[in-house]
Amino acid sequence: MKFRLLISSIILALIPISVGAASVVPSVLEISGARGDVLHEKITVINTRDIEQTYYLGVLKFEPQENGEGPKFIPFEDDNSGLAQWIQLFSTEVRVPANTKGEIPFDVSIPSDVLSGGYYAALTVSQSPSELVADNGAMVEAKTAALILLTVEGDTREKLSLLDFRKDSARLSSRIDGKYDFRLQNQGNVHVSPKGIIQVKDIFGRIVAKLDANPSLGRVLPNSTRTYVVGSEETKNYYQSAKDQMKVLAFGPMTAELLLKYGQSEQTITSSVSFWYFPWQIMSLDVLLILVILFIYSLAHRRK
Repeated sequence: MKFRLLISSIILALIPISVGAASVVPSVLEISGARGDVLHEKITVINTRDIEQTYYLGVLKFEPQENGEGPKFIPFEDDNSGLAQWIQLFSTEVRVPANTKGEIPFDVSIPSDVLSGGYYAALTVSQSPSELVADNGAMVEAKTAALILLTVEGDTREKLSLLDFRKDSARLSSRIDGKYDFRLQNQGNVHVSPKGIIQVKDIFGRIVAKLDANPSLGRVLPNSTRTYVVGSEETKNYYQSAKDQMKVLAFGPMTAELLLKYGQSEQTITSSVSFWYFPWQIMSLDVLLILVILFIYSLAHRRK
């Protein structure tokens, strides 16, 4: 009997629970309040299936990852302090009819003795209760989280520091719109979303390219560093590169300028990096064209 139970447990642990990913709106909820306030908030879960679904709710604390790829969730039993503890769900599950959406209301009770600044947690939505996952060890295939970003009003400080700004490793480049990256460190106590551009100027000061420095509106959380990558190193063929270079018609030293603003007071961050622009594709076409013209001229001259 014990042997059969052991085999059954192993088989159950190896079979994944088939679940469909839930969609939540908004995916990021930014809220603010004073000490002692009770905030009444809600998110919406969307059921795109043709049958009724039951979704199970939970709350997790999270912290940022330096690569900016997404939050790092902390198991509730390991740490549930801060915002994860202040969120009160009215129910741990919600039923949503087929092809409709349901609201998930919750309260955030801000203690009266906390420091001002940013606090962060995630409201998770899945089709398997956490108790089931813990009991049978099965792997849950889908779990969606809505990130809750709370600012406790008062002595808040918005302070970003630029650690570096670089163009891709090549100092000699045939692409103006290549890959740029910069790192920002949040030295304040609230999350910040910088906005701005990277503009490229030639030796005469002419702006030959502009790139959005933060198209995804990525935020930097307090006491963390985030890397922003702008542009792409996507390989282009010879003719695509020549076509792009035709639009610029430039050559020689270039300067890429990073121009950022952040916070309510629109503080600024600026930096620059220089590189040499060598559009060899379009230049090789020019050389080829000159050779063809010389060949035709020489042929015509011989006939005369």
